[in-house]
Amino acid sequence: MTSGPLLRIALVVGLSGCGGQPAVPGASDGPPTGEPAGDIIELIESDGRFGTFLELLRIDTPFCCTGLVRPLREATLTLFAPTDEAFATLPRGVLQALIEDEEPMLRLLENHIIHGDVPTNAMTSGDLETVGGMVEVTVDGEDVTIGTASIVEADIPASNGRIHVIDGVITRSCLRLSLQGEPECRDLAREAA
Repeated sequence: MTSGPLLRIALVVGLSGCGGQPAVPGASDGPPTGEPAGDIIELIESDGRFGTFLELLRIDTPFCCTGLVRPLREATLTLFAPTDEAFATLPRGVLQALIEDEEPMLRLLENHIIHGDVPTNAMTSGDLETVGGMVEVTVDGEDVTIGTASIVEADIPASNGRIHVIDGVITRSCLRLSLQGEPECRDLAREAA
């Protein structure tokens, strides 16, 4: 039986063919209208600010030989894309430690992906369900913060969803392991340091 990060990736990949429900009310499970310049991966590849994030997305996993690139091309998703400058703010050695341990690295990447096309105007303060778990969102007027990362460029349309550029890496998320139990919360950067 598949479990843990492999199950979460299977859910992302499976969305491209099963019409999964968007994670946020008011979000769409279809691509934005208009003429986007490409899919999520094509857009972040063409923008020079996301080299570290792209490198991590391409790391092979047992489930998929292209890491998370395939689901980010095929499924309707929203991506919180941390810039290279955002990764540079992680404590020394954290990124390498995450790369060396697949489960926390996948969870960290999955913290940046939401099912469906979620514009910032559909977000409200509270918990937001990402593929990696629940993350805290704070909305203050037009300012939106995901964990400790602020959206610095919002609502970039892609043919299969949208991108929000963030100035930090979403390292903390919570998973509810049972219906009655308290969620298990982890700060992956703190654990890796």
